[in-house]
Amino acid sequence: MPVLDWILVKMLMFESRLVQVQHACGPTEFPENEEKVFELQAFQKFILNLRLLGGLAKEAVFCNLRIPDQFEKSKEEISVVVLTGKGIFCLDLRNWKGRVSLQDNCWLLEMPENTKLIKNTSVKQVADPVQRIKTKTLNLWNHLMKNGVCLRQSVFFPRVVLLNPVCELDPEVSQINEVISPCSVESFTCSFKQGFTSWITNTFTPHWLSGHLSFRHITDLTRALGKIGTWDILDLHGGQQLIGDYRGCLHIALNREEADELEFSYPRNLTVGYLWALVGYSPQVTVKMYKRGGRGWLWRPVSSTVVIPYNTHIAFRVCGEDADAKIPANNIDRIILSI
Repeated sequence: MPVLDWILVKMLMFESRLVQVQHACGPTEFPENEEKVFELQAFQKFILNLRLLGGLAKEAVFCNLRIPDQFEKSKEEISVVVLTGKGIFCLDLRNWKGRVSLQDNCWLLEMPENTKLIKNTSVKQVADPVQRIKTKTLNLWNHLMKNGVCLRQSVFFPRVVLLNPVCELDPEVSQINEVISPCSVESFTCSFKQGFTSWITNTFTPHWLSGHLSFRHITDLTRALGKIGTWDILDLHGGQQLIGDYRGCLHIALNREEADELEFSYPRNLTVGYLWALVGYSPQVTVKMYKRGGRGWLWRPVSSTVVIPYNTHIAFRVCGEDADAKIPANNIDRIILSI
């Protein structure tokens, strides 16, 4: 190859690396949707109140469990499962705003959508959430029975909890036993709190007399519920979270039993990137895989580390989608892995 052509090729390659560095150092930001932020804050506040007002231990509250149906063909999510001596409470949380009413086998959600110029109300039809949580609760009972935790079905309590204070319920809806209205959320949360006298009584009274779950039942339930998987969470650069299933990456060999988080890092310094491009390197992302359950006070043990091209695609199936999303590694901050 003539020297001039060789120089031209090298210059083109260097220019290409500079463009890659600029792209890698300034990735697209994906801010979280405001409505989703408010919904997440409402959920987190409810979970916090379960511990503060309800006196529940962290180990007694399980979030976003994905329960298989009776034939294990599909899975459905239960927002919160609360384990108490009284029984197992299966809660589906809803942060709806507007008016909620019944229509045949469905619910109608009338939501105000006001702008500066137009006042409008949208009407959305949703499947009966009470029937859905009853079905999911039944599936949970069947799943536990298959795994050797045998309990009466009567100790499982399905509930739909409406969190938003601006949610207005028709009388027909508010009279349903399984529905917790916004004005009753605090009293429902406080109902989990167990007084000292009750604790003493339940401790020394046999479970077949008191009707409460025995210590062995609670231990078996805690172990079995802890083995039920949840969703994977992918944090995009900018704050947006995607909920779904991590499907894999060509350059990452992952063992879920060993790792529970993938951390993606790239030096966002243009000057450093240009220096690396000058010596012939293209931008890369470092992926750290942290050991499952290995959280410490000051540091976390890393099971392995891999360096991949910055534009490597990560396959992620977002909840509710029919196809995998292919997300560049440079746009990802971390992926939290379920069991």
